[in-house]
Amino acid sequence: YMNRQDSYENIRKIDFVDGKDAEANLASKNFVFILLCSFLVVFGMIISLIGAMMSRKGRYPQFLHIGCYSFLIGLYVLSSRYLLQIFNPNLLVNTFLEYFSMFLLPTPVMLYSLEIISKKRKIFRWYMKIYVMADIAATVVTVIAYFFYDFHLNRVSGYYRVFMIMGLLSLFIANFRRIFNNVGDKLRASVLWVLIINNTIPLLSFVLSKNPGGMSDLPVYLMPVGNIYIILALLFSYLMNYMKVFKDDVERQVLLRMAYTDPMTGLYNRAKSMEEFEKLDNGSEAYCVVWLDLNYLKRTNDRYGHEEGDMLITRFSRILKNAFDDIGTVCRMGGDEFCVIIKKSMNDIKIKKCINKMLELIDEDNKGGHKHFMQTSYGIAGSEEFDMPKTDGVCSRADERMYEIKVKMKAQRTD
Repeated sequence: YMNRQDSYENIRKIDFVDGKDAEANLASKNFVFILLCSFLVVFGMIISLIGAMMSRKGRYPQFLHIGCYSFLIGLYVLSSRYLLQIFNPNLLVNTFLEYFSMFLLPTPVMLYSLEIISKKRKIFRWYMKIYVMADIAATVVTVIAYFFYDFHLNRVSGYYRVFMIMGLLSLFIANFRRIFNNVGDKLRASVLWVLIINNTIPLLSFVLSKNPGGMSDLPVYLMPVGNIYIILALLFSYLMNYMKVFKDDVERQVLLRMAYTDPMTGLYNRAKSMEEFEKLDNGSEAYCVVWLDLNYLKRTNDRYGHEEGDMLITRFSRILKNAFDDIGTVCRMGGDEFCVIIKKSMNDIKIKKCINKMLELIDEDNKGGHKHFMQTSYGIAGSEEFDMPKTDGVCSRADERMYEIKVKMKAQRTD
């Protein structure tokens, strides 16, 4: 229970003002400061909510911790500077919020440090976990004592300062290399610096202040300003990391495209076909292969030059892509050879439609007045033709059937 001595200990500086429009005068004198701290409270709640949802998916839990820290800093500064009474005239509630936010401040800081510290540093990680549990437990016990036993909250402020010093020292030691060597993200290293300074300066002000019940204005102003820097630095850091991941993914996609794409035609190349064949050999689904040969390519190269031959290959590739791209993987195997890998039975009606579409497009192209005539031989084979199908056997049979058609076409030539 409180005694008479307790009631008059650590009385803060008293300012006498005109009671008329006191709240309005207080708000006008501290408008920027109120706006700043209110932003921290509201923004902290929003970031905490977003961080909680992201943490459930295992992504960016630091946002939850920094959001809670922002909320507690804003609430603490508003209440410690008597600015909460503008919104709530109940001084008992405001005092409770001041001490409650002050007691819980180390928890989100330690949880943030836990997220970034190496998992190999087990001693520090266990210490921080115990520290967080001790802080939460002590706060709960103090709140219960305050509400049910009229416990004077200021009586434990000295113990809290010692407890906070222990936390700051452990935070500094655990992240020493990250802070001074800028290991990893420099912005996050600066966040640690600001977290430590942001909590050390007000703590020193408490200890060194001649007025035991309060602290000077400068440290109080530094806390929300420092916290805004922390929020902006973290957001910018995550944005930069996201851009780096996005850039790396784009580069990887470009490299994959270069590795699997034929530069002349834009179709997939032999390497891509080998990868697809390997997948089919390791699977059990039905598939078929259409093997194609572009006729008259050598004659076109000899008569009109390789530039015209390349144009013939490019036109034929566009037709294949147009005809088969919806149902299969179109690959240029090299020179005048192409194949289409289709994950369907060779008797599927859609395959027949695609082949007919290819032949129709070739006929239309030949009516375009080109110097060189386009014609293709093709053969098709499916996995259902084999008891133990392998892509080598399926491709060989499709190639044999293609060659049979090529021989017949060659016999029919009149030029």
